[in-house]
Amino acid sequence: PYIETTTAPEKGGILADLPRVDYSSGKASLLLEPQRTNLFAGSEYLTGWANIGLSPEYNYGISPEGVKNSVKLTGNGNAGDRIEEVVTLSAGVDYTFSMYIKNVDSVRNIIFGTTESFFYDIDWNGAEISSVTAGLNYESVGNGWYRIWETSQSDSSSIFRVYPSRTGPYDKSIEIYGLQLEEATYPTSYIPTYGTSQTRLKDVLLEGTA
Repeated sequence: PYIETTTAPEKGGILADLPRVDYSSGKASLLLEPQRTNLFAGSEYLTGWANIGLSPEYNYGISPEGVKNSVKLTGNGNAGDRIEEVVTLSAGVDYTFSMYIKNVDSVRNIIFGTTESFFYDIDWNGAEISSVTAGLNYESVGNGWYRIWETSQSDSSSIFRVYPSRTGPYDKSIEIYGLQLEEATYPTSYIPTYGTSQTRLKDVLLEGTA
């Protein structure tokens, strides 16, 4: 599995078979995680996602994993151009939706999270996020990439949507990577899926022997 570091950009974003390490205190400390399941079947190649008015370009750019496997989304000129997936959830339960995003030339894009009646604007100033709708969290992970996430109580059937451009002209582009949906109140490190949901078991720290 790919597990990410937290606040050490010089270490990169997604690293293979390495523990998550927190550098925020100035010292390295392990971050042990609970068991979590990524409920999206296609976190990288969008298995299960419908393309409405656009054709995703796979393996477009270098993702936070350090591999050329991001997806470029470009609108075809309509405000409704998007990808979307309908997921059946337990109503009134907390879920967290997260993904990685990088701007190409969009001015504003929009995502719908776990409550389909509410959406989040992401406003761009070139490669940087200038503002987001309250309730959407974000952090830079380097090389123009951000991880964004939101937590809310779900509807019984939620439609997750990503619009590359919602301010005309509607032919602008963004890159995305690592879409994740967890039954939880906060995001954990990325769990890749390639056609079916995947579960990462709880981290266990084993004592070494001299």
